[in-house]
Amino acid sequence: MPDIVKVQLPKDIFKNDPADTRARLTGGELPMEHYQRTEFPKEGGMLAYYKCWAFPKKGLPLAPAVEHLNMIKKVIVGMAAILASSPIRYLLALVFLFPKKKREALLLLAIEKFLNFAEYAIGRVMLKPEHFCTAMREIYTKISVYIQENFQGEWKKELYTRLLYIFCYIFEYDTAYRQRLQDIAMEINIQNLRKNLSKEIKRLLKILQSREREFGISQEKYGYFIKPLSIFLRIKKGLREKAIGMLECLDLSGMRWGDLKDDHNEDRVNWTELPPQSEKMCVGFDHNDWYNALNAVSYDFGGINFVRRVELLSEINKDYVDKMVKEGKIKP
Repeated sequence: MPDIVKVQLPKDIFKNDPADTRARLTGGELPMEHYQRTEFPKEGGMLAYYKCWAFPKKGLPLAPAVEHLNMIKKVIVGMAAILASSPIRYLLALVFLFPKKKREALLLLAIEKFLNFAEYAIGRVMLKPEHFCTAMREIYTKISVYIQENFQGEWKKELYTRLLYIFCYIFEYDTAYRQRLQDIAMEINIQNLRKNLSKEIKRLLKILQSREREFGISQEKYGYFIKPLSIFLRIKKGLREKAIGMLECLDLSGMRWGDLKDDHNEDRVNWTELPPQSEKMCVGFDHNDWYNALNAVSYDFGGINFVRRVELLSEINKDYVDKMVKEGKIKP
């Protein structure tokens, strides 16, 4: 096999600065000057350790994966914006006037074409599901079993499993979206979903929007996804039942702020004695997720404002440094 030749090309031959293009796609690697190592725990996942963090980051955001993923996200957001726009969202309901087989064929065709594009885009950097973070392993493992047991036809099962993988892959690499998904998952009430799907979706959306801050996800972007989804789930009863069934098979639990601090702002956990991450698979936050979300300025996780979260982060980091000094790992 011939050696790979690397060629350094001048930036001025490109219409756009490649580095600037990456920045505009959003996302990027963590500061690699602080990177120490990556571990692969026996329970699954990947943990990236950095010098300046008391707890590791879940996953390792490789630059090619982040860039290719953002292309997929732009396609999804663009299509969602079209479907949510007027009059398209009203015309969308007309699709359900087609014969059932025609509707299903159209849906499956659209899914297949999207998956072909998405898998091509990330083909070289596709992760094995066992290396997803805790929340995405829970979702992929449980829902892939649900698909096999509740969907008819091998091709359909394969198609929906591929779609599930892309869903998990997106949230694996997009920490901002994943943390919001985990946060709102702990607020889901399955009984409310069964009683009044539309009302529960609106309640959850209201929680999400109330926790977004100035630099967070825009209200408009939430609307792109909620409007078509609400119409689709209201009209297609079979898919609605399957969607709720998928949620029922998941462990949506997690640590809440009340598990970290009591009503008098006293610690309920000893952070210096905690493992790098919880061994339990669940969608909601574990202590590692909380630690890595404490300094987020764009979203109030658990409904807790930035000031209170940063206070806890400072306490954790101080205790961590004190422990390292005591153990002789760093100088005072």
